[in-house]
Amino acid sequence: MTTNSGGSEACSTRARPPIQFGGRRWFDAYSVQHKQKPPQPLERRGGETKVVQAMKRVHVSASPRNRKTAARRRKPLFAFLPTRRCEITRHAIHVGAVHTDDLYRWCLAWCWNNPRAQNLRWSLWNWSKYKLRRELTESELDEIIDDVENKRTRRCWSADNLARWLDLTFADREALRIKTIGATDVPGRS
Repeated sequence: MTTNSGGSEACSTRARPPIQFGGRRWFDAYSVQHKQKPPQPLERRGGETKVVQAMKRVHVSASPRNRKTAARRRKPLFAFLPTRRCEITRHAIHVGAVHTDDLYRWCLAWCWNNPRAQNLRWSLWNWSKYKLRRELTESELDEIIDDVENKRTRRCWSADNLARWLDLTFADREALRIKTIGATDVPGRS
């Protein structure tokens, strides 16, 4: 004999063992007290229905898919700005801008293509120190950051404008495998 939660009334049916449901035990208290079977979960396949472990109705289209094939089908998105920043770095090292006074142009171009930087000053300093192997001075950093924040120099967003700003030739572009920046000696759409 089992008792309900109040403990005063007795039920004449035996309690069934708990049903395993998603790693948890689910006691069918309603059916024990009222002598009814719980509703059976159903799955629809074509015109048929089938009893399944889960306690909800599931259509075949909602069945889990093979994750390997789903991941293989998706084409990864092209990360434009990081790719362009890497290409600016390659060009600056190739041209030897680190040892000239024109490093300012490559630093500005790199900052223009890093709009999500939370601390642009630190990002620029870190880039110049570890990628270009030249640590910028405080005055150089101040000048570049001031130019970027106050927009004193017009930004070169297009591939051809940035190529003119950095003076990138087609031969350098092919040698360095640069794809996101144009060339000064070749027209844009040839």
